[in-house]
Amino acid sequence: MDNTIEKRIQSLRDRLTYMQDIFAGKHKDSADLLEERLSAFAERARSGSLNDPHAELSTVEDLFAYVERRLESGVTPMDRVRIVRHPQRICLRDILENVYDNFTEVGGQDEHSLDPSMIIARAVITRRRGKKSYTQSVMVIGQEKGHGAEFRNGGSVKPWGNAKALQYMRVAETEGIPIHAYIFTPGSFPLEDYPGAAQQIARNIYGMAGLRVPIVAVISEGGSGGAEAIGLADKRLMLSHGYYSVISPEGAAAIEGRIKAGQRATPELIEHCAENLHITAQDNLRFGYIDHIVQEPPLGARPWHFDFFRHLRQEVIRATDEVVISTRRLPVFRGLALSRHRNPEANLDELHIRWGLSAAAKSRLRERRQQKFLRLSRQAARDRRPFLTKTAAAFWDWLSKPWVSFKYDFYRKHQRQIRGFMEEMDNEWEMFKTRLFAPWRKLTRTLPSRTENKVRELTALSAWSDDSRRRKWNYLSPRYKIDRTLTCPNSASYGCLDLWGPDLFAEFAGVCSHCGYHFPMEPEWYV
Repeated sequence: MDNTIEKRIQSLRDRLTYMQDIFAGKHKDSADLLEERLSAFAERARSGSLNDPHAELSTVEDLFAYVERRLESGVTPMDRVRIVRHPQRICLRDILENVYDNFTEVGGQDEHSLDPSMIIARAVITRRRGKKSYTQSVMVIGQEKGHGAEFRNGGSVKPWGNAKALQYMRVAETEGIPIHAYIFTPGSFPLEDYPGAAQQIARNIYGMAGLRVPIVAVISEGGSGGAEAIGLADKRLMLSHGYYSVISPEGAAAIEGRIKAGQRATPELIEHCAENLHITAQDNLRFGYIDHIVQEPPLGARPWHFDFFRHLRQEVIRATDEVVISTRRLPVFRGLALSRHRNPEANLDELHIRWGLSAAAKSRLRERRQQKFLRLSRQAARDRRPFLTKTAAAFWDWLSKPWVSFKYDFYRKHQRQIRGFMEEMDNEWEMFKTRLFAPWRKLTRTLPSRTENKVRELTALSAWSDDSRRRKWNYLSPRYKIDRTLTCPNSASYGCLDLWGPDLFAEFAGVCSHCGYHFPMEPEWYV
């Protein structure tokens, strides 16, 4: 048996193992049939009793494809969860190698920011218009599961991995290139140290809301808040066998069944929770959380489905083109271009659209993205306020919008320049006032003034040796003139030092500075 036949048999064994894993004991008759046919063919091929092994192997492969298509119609939401978690599922490296024409992986700033669960890559897409080729750069950001590689941590990104993603999103904004985000995560790694997972996800959401470049997100496994760290996009695509949920079915089952520590929820309860969570691509499209579903082969895409990669490339390019076209001002040209791109038969590799945006188009793009997610947030909660309250709030929002736009879109951007300009204006105004009132100051200097007398009076009042002036303001004991030291009566007990008379009866007010003993004073002192 030659190597080609061996490789094809091994591929079919992998497909059979994959089928048994994702259905978890269901459809056992189909799995037994495929295993029997494959084992029989392998035994005959090793014995050399086959006249045309390639033809018979093709028959077995057709049987596998038929069974996969038949089982596709019975895939449950929990089956889809097992599909996206399986090590044979496509990962980000497969997408980089098959969807883009070239890519270069980039790292973080230091060792602490290197997270194997998060991949950042500068990728290239080559498109043509007639005989001319155009190369377009893209910043690809996504979680990497690595077909079950343990060091990838299952796609659970630590806070510094999300921080690295945000850093390179801002690099893409500086360079003016689109961002393609691929979500393959069961959720972020739960770290409690600051900045923890929640704080960094919030920073990423806030940063992505203000980016001025097109963002396209592709969701395969979108679990909990880890998906939101790179998921706030202008266009959100979802693979048909993916799931997108606020919590995993196991987590929901643990809450629903009040599972205690050390216990596990039953498979029936997990299946029930997966059904009620509405986590499939069709559910998310119906709710408006995603914009488009990318169809996969039966039972999910795997690395050898090259037709799927070509289809994904077309969908990603189409989504990026639509985001760019939607920023155009003229609705006529915008409508024509969008209708041309939405044609499923169009080969977008032969249809070049420039992805660079003007400053006004970038502002419109950011505004559209923010309004899109604001609408989603308003739909998520019911507004129970009275009608007049809602009307007043809407009217106030309408009135304050120009001021908010001025404050955040203009003043915050040019704050340093405005402050510098105001300082310059203030200096010029002070100089103008100095020159304007210079004659008046010159005139007032020649007139008689009491300024010198006031200065002399203040100076005299503060002279401690002038007894007559001091007695105007407070009483001074005549004993302050005793030019000798006095001993405190408590010196034997507390070890007080001797006190000089002028200090004791003037500055110390007749009180021992060591123990607080009060020396007898004149009645005028107390008055």
